[in-house]
Amino acid sequence: MNNRRWFYSGLWLLVFAPSLTPTARASSLEADIDQRATQVERKVIAWRRDIHQNPELGNRETRTAKLVADHLRSLGMEVQTGVVF
Repeated sequence: MNNRRWFYSGLWLLVFAPSLTPTARASSLEADIDQRATQVERKVIAWRRDIHQNPELGNRETRTAKLVADHLRSLGMEVQTGVVF
């Protein structure tokens, strides 16, 4: 989740959550989570299938690492690659 999404999620909780009962808050949060999960479900399934169709040896997952880094960059995150342990 990028910073903007965290911000709006927190803002939602500050603005709307106090007016809801604990049960209504939980129900609303569950509905929001279900909606967001549905929105990304196909993308996650496609990623899983792609990664499994293109297996890489352990500690040599360069293609997989690139997929992850590219997606994190698309979310506006700073990514450091080429880190060696």
